[in-house]
Amino acid sequence: MKSIKTTTGILFFAMTVLLYTSCKKDTPVPESVQSKLIGKWKIQSIVENDYFSGSAHVTTYSGAADYADFRSDNKLYSYSQNYYDTSAYGIISDTKMWIDSNNNVYDIQALTSTQLKLYLKENGLPGEYTETTVNCSK
Repeated sequence: MKSIKTTTGILFFAMTVLLYTSCKKDTPVPESVQSKLIGKWKIQSIVENDYFSGSAHVTTYSGAADYADFRSDNKLYSYSQNYYDTSAYGIISDTKMWIDSNNNVYDIQALTSTQLKLYLKENGLPGEYTETTVNCSK
């Protein structure tokens, strides 16, 4: 008697799961930030503005063979300015993420299937800061 109840319960569960997963959803599921971010991005440029002594000091680095490779295990493998690096990263929201630590919170200014633009502002002494903008493409 016990095995009939168990078999019936398993059969009912399997049918419920099958019906639930086979139903077509009418609304498309939006692509998540994580899924858009995953993959290898070519670094087009890194623009750094060191603001001190009342003026901006802008340096632009154009990437040649530079890349940022975001993996699904929340690791970032990168090559930039002749230097390889591995960092952790995390998505905070649709417009914010951290790289390397929770102290390095980047604004996601653009994220499409072909464009990624990240912005970081780090404050220094009063009236001084560093802004970094990373422009990437696929």
